[in-house]
Amino acid sequence: MNKMPSRVLATICATAVASTALALFPGGAAFAAADPACSAVALAPVYSGGTVIASGEVNCLGPKKISMTVKLRMDGHDVSSNSYTAVIATYGVYANTGAPNRSGDQEWCTVVSGMGAQAMRCEIDDF
Repeated sequence: MNKMPSRVLATICATAVASTALALFPGGAAFAAADPACSAVALAPVYSGGTVIASGEVNCLGPKKISMTVKLRMDGHDVSSNSYTAVIATYGVYANTGAPNRSGDQEWCTVVSGMGAQAMRCEIDDF
C-alpha cells in the first residue's frame, strides 16, 4: 500500500478547509477559528409586549475571554444584533437583542456566534 507523504496530505486538508470556508463565507467574510472547547446555544425568539426577543449564549469548558454576537433575523434578514465580550475569563456569556414585532406573519430566528461556534433556532409560535 502506498503511503501519502504527510506534506501532501496537509496541503490537501488545508485546501479542503479553505474551500469549505469560501463556500460558507462567500465574499471573503472574516471568521474566527472554531475553539473545540466552546459551543453556542440559540434560544427560540419570544414575543413580549410588542417586541420579539432573541437570546443565546456561548459556553466553554475552561475560562476564556469569550466574545459573542446574537442576531435577530426576520424572514432571513438581520433586524437587530448585540455583541458582548467578557472582560475577564469566564465559562459562559449570555446576550439578547430585540426588535418591534411587525404586522403579518414573519419567520423570526435567533443566530448566535462566538469563539468560532454558531447556532440558529427559529420561532416555535406564530407571533
